[in-house]
Amino acid sequence: MDLIGDGTVIVNEVDFTAVTNDEMDNGPENPVTIKAGRSVRFINTSTRTTTDLLDGTANDPELYTGRVKWFFDGGTPESSESNEVEVFYFEPGEYNVTLSLVDENGDVITGGTYEAYVKVEPDESSEPICRIESEINEIGAMTLYEFNEKDQLVAVFYTIAEEFQQIFNLFDEEGNYTGRTLQDIDGNLIAELINEYDENNRLETESLFLTNEEAADLFLEYRYRYESQNANKPNSAVATQPNDQGGTSEIEVELGYDDNLANITSIQFIFKGQVIQSEIFTFDDNPKIFTNLSYFEDFLFKFNTNNITSHLVLDGEGNVINETINSYIYGSPETSCGQPVVLNSTVNGTAQPSNSITYSVD
Repeated sequence: MDLIGDGTVIVNEVDFTAVTNDEMDNGPENPVTIKAGRSVRFINTSTRTTTDLLDGTANDPELYTGRVKWFFDGGTPESSESNEVEVFYFEPGEYNVTLSLVDENGDVITGGTYEAYVKVEPDESSEPICRIESEINEIGAMTLYEFNEKDQLVAVFYTIAEEFQQIFNLFDEEGNYTGRTLQDIDGNLIAELINEYDENNRLETESLFLTNEEAADLFLEYRYRYESQNANKPNSAVATQPNDQGGTSEIEVELGYDDNLANITSIQFIFKGQVIQSEIFTFDDNPKIFTNLSYFEDFLFKFNTNNITSHLVLDGEGNVINETINSYIYGSPETSCGQPVVLNSTVNGTAQPSNSITYSVD
């Protein structure tokens, strides 16, 4: 309670809502139970009430809009200053949650610790999974990776401030990668990537659909072409994209490889016989790492073996439009998921903090 000099009293009351994957809304008085590996979304719903001591009138409670601090025992992340945060729990047990309302200096105004608020039960149905959590980078972004027992990357969870997105990679019974989905914090579909294979089990088409309130619309499709029946990497493709006239436009894509056919070193985009854009790549000698923060922009790069160290984008006349330089810092093997790697990128000389996080070599 704060007493203001004009006879006004301000009372702040701590409150929050916890939403599980089962879409259950729970307040501080109702602990939640989840399976290991699941998450709880915490939303600050604290209020502020102002009372005038001179006439005894009190305003209706208003949503508290000041600073907050969360602490989550056993959770990932362990703390947050956002009004809404997604927290993952991987180990069975009972965990406390603390929410404090703080002033501009970070001093606690009021708060509370809710003991054993999150109960995490073993998930006996889930297959063994390895998880890698990135460090929180300069802009407050964190990425979490999940791998199955075949060392395939099956899910990516990305959070920055109050934004949360999740990617699920899809595989068939033979272990072939069949696509992925991008979802928001509520599980609503944002985009979907679908792969189809030919009779030789080679990637034939790759289609990206973006969803709106009514339907999923085709945004971009690659149809890959191979030089021979024995070739396992395409030499060209046709990219199809809807145009402003209600139809579709086709762009020829020519691919160039290094001497070992290990990496795509050049791409040319040709429209009506004219090169409209080209790209040039260089690589290091290390196995390719997972760089799934690019989400659905990595159509052609799945055919590469090594890591991209430079990427030039040129216009139709050969002028440089964009230049990306990547550097990699490799650590010693520390997890069953592979070797930790830090990727640092600059675009046109400007550091990209959103890429300076930890990945893993498969």
